[in-house]
Amino acid sequence: MHIKPPFRIMLLLCGMALQPVAGAAESPQDDWEALLAELEAFEAVAEWGYGEPVEPEGGTAAAPACLFSAAVAAGLGHSDNFLKRPVAVGSDFWRFAGDANLIWFLPSATLTGAVWYDRTGYADDLEVSSETLFMVQGTGRLERTAWGAGLEAQLVYSDQIYDASLTTLGAPAGARIRQVLPEATLYWDWLAGRTSQVRAEATVARAEFNEPEEDYWQAGTGTQLQRGWRSGVNNTTRLEWYYQWYDTKPARVSVTFAKTAPPRVVEVRGLRLENRIDWSPPAWPWASLQLTAGAAWEQDRYGDYNSLRRAWAGIGPRAAFSWGHIRLTGRWLENRYTDRRVSLRDPHPLLQTHRHLRAEVLCKLPDNLVLKLQAQWGRLASRLATESYSERRAEAALEWRY
Repeated sequence: MHIKPPFRIMLLLCGMALQPVAGAAESPQDDWEALLAELEAFEAVAEWGYGEPVEPEGGTAAAPACLFSAAVAAGLGHSDNFLKRPVAVGSDFWRFAGDANLIWFLPSATLTGAVWYDRTGYADDLEVSSETLFMVQGTGRLERTAWGAGLEAQLVYSDQIYDASLTTLGAPAGARIRQVLPEATLYWDWLAGRTSQVRAEATVARAEFNEPEEDYWQAGTGTQLQRGWRSGVNNTTRLEWYYQWYDTKPARVSVTFAKTAPPRVVEVRGLRLENRIDWSPPAWPWASLQLTAGAAWEQDRYGDYNSLRRAWAGIGPRAAFSWGHIRLTGRWLENRYTDRRVSLRDPHPLLQTHRHLRAEVLCKLPDNLVLKLQAQWGRLASRLATESYSERRAEAALEWRY
């Protein structure tokens, strides 16, 4: 499943959880990315041709095969700054999550579906007592020997605490943000050799918020090249172009923060480039490593208030054992606005830097149970003091998977 920017940024806000993808004892972001990764791996079975029907003895075609997985998880944890504000407010919390994935192989097509739900409740409900995230996704795909084409649709609903490092909404720290994010993608894949795959796609999406001024449409195109090597290295490069147009949000001038003359509605053009390396060394089957780096450029068509450059990088080593696994994750994100000033009194361009570290220990238990222990730290350093915050979060959860 491929999330388009800035929807991926929005979804990281929703989750900053299933990533899926973009995974029940993590922060919302980490869970979202974990589910995204799970769904992408699930769909890759069909995309790389492993889902073709098997011819049984006697020459009669086999019945269509189905794969299904589901999980539920519940956990408890503590955050020392769950509202993500400069002045920390801590709270204990409980968490419940569930997901289900289905893939159905037909003679010349593949159907996939997924649904995911996550809810977190806070003990100190000063302003926000809970967070909710729900996602449903479906794909229909035609299979041929060297190519495939398909249509993917998804719908995301979230009711989350605002994180200034992930979006450009400009809401106050700790505010409650409700979003509805439907999206449809038409794509075409070509197997360029035994270990290479090229993808081209077109996307249309809609974003609606509890602040109507922030509602907008988005359309874009993208291409992806994926290549694997016998050394256990798999490289994925994505290049995407997108265009946003808002319903009513007025364009502004960065110097005075005033509306443009004549009045215009915000329109943004964006370009995004990302490269990801996944390494699973054949000599060390218990180890794996993921490296990610990317950059995005957004240009405000009428004003310069929303123009920015975004850069990010990540690292994720993982060690798997018979009893479970240990995984570490580190991420860095920088939002550098081209012209928007910090304030009328501060002429410096607005700059945000976000750092995030997470450690996870997963222990397998009898009866398909899994114990997850996680600790994480995140910090947003912004030239706008009201956006800056630091948060530490720890969580323990028990998951059952079918």
